[in-house]
Amino acid sequence: MTPEHLSPFGRSLLSRRGFMSKTAFSLGSLGLAHLLAADAKDDPTNFTGKAPIRPNIDPDSPYLTRPSHYDAAAKRVLVIYCPGAVSHVDTFDYKPDLYKYHGQKPPGIPAVTFEGPTGNIAKPFWDFKPRGESGKMISDLLPHLGSHADDFCFLHSLHTMTSAHPQGENFMNTGFTMEGFPSFGAWVTYALGSDNEDLPAFVAINDPRGMARSGKNNFGNGFLPAAFQGTDFNAKNPPANLRRPDGYNATDDKLTAEVLKRLNGSHLEKYPGDADLAARIASYELAGKMQVSVPEMMDLANEPTSIHKQYGTDTGSAEVQVAMLSERISRLSSHLQNNIHDFSSRQGLLKMIGRRKRLLNYMRSKSEQRYSETISKLGIRG
Repeated sequence: MTPEHLSPFGRSLLSRRGFMSKTAFSLGSLGLAHLLAADAKDDPTNFTGKAPIRPNIDPDSPYLTRPSHYDAAAKRVLVIYCPGAVSHVDTFDYKPDLYKYHGQKPPGIPAVTFEGPTGNIAKPFWDFKPRGESGKMISDLLPHLGSHADDFCFLHSLHTMTSAHPQGENFMNTGFTMEGFPSFGAWVTYALGSDNEDLPAFVAINDPRGMARSGKNNFGNGFLPAAFQGTDFNAKNPPANLRRPDGYNATDDKLTAEVLKRLNGSHLEKYPGDADLAARIASYELAGKMQVSVPEMMDLANEPTSIHKQYGTDTGSAEVQVAMLSERISRLSSHLQNNIHDFSSRQGLLKMIGRRKRLLNYMRSKSEQRYSETISKLGIRG
């Protein structure tokens, strides 16, 4: 690569004088860090005179609730992460300089990068207007969102030097462009534990069409113990192996779990302080509890039709479709009791009953247990 293709900073490092002047401070910082680390062995406090805040985690029970250093108002946090969404500069991040430099090359950026030739700056495709009492600038692309501008908190302080999607995703969810760092969900679980003993504290409900480009880094544990990574599942791909096999009842399940707990405890006593082993045991114990809690939590069969329509789940699993058909059949049957000459509705009722029967036959061919549970919950005669 010729010097003219380097950034101004890169060209400044080509001479010996430039290299030493630019890197001497960094090399000195490394030496200082080494000296401070040596001092830290004797003094647990940092330069502020205070010991760092670290949660007191029992390696045998990593999910136990831990007190925070201040009271928090939120008990649950939902993060909707949309990688590859519409550009922020076309929606809610108003940048007047984009109009100023429209059609020009970006200043201070090489003409060619690893992604190819640098393009020209383009102004937003939609006009921006002040919205709400706050006067927040939001584009005409989002007029309905703009009407609620005063109800949102917009953060414009986040910036990064990378334009690559995988590294940008890492930065968004871990604070670093490189791999190997914990996601913020892992940090929260590490610091606070969980109030619920039967469900994971940190779950990642990924798009059924596939994960984001940086994959499990978006909800990974990084260098934290494995117990604090996110549990990956969604409606189409629930956590594997949680459904109890046919012919295996709850009593058998409980007795098996108790035996495993004793064996795991005995094994852990031989290796005290082994965080990885403790994490694996804790994960297996949580999985045992999830066998009871998760199927019930993810069972949408008894949710009303209005909820399924609101969240777009009205074309879900066979159980959901049977439940929805049963509700419609019930309503239509009540209607026909008072309108015996409504032959069109009666024909529609017969079609629904036939469709429900086909779905039930399909469920029975796949799992007798699923079939029995569904007709029992919905009060359908087999």
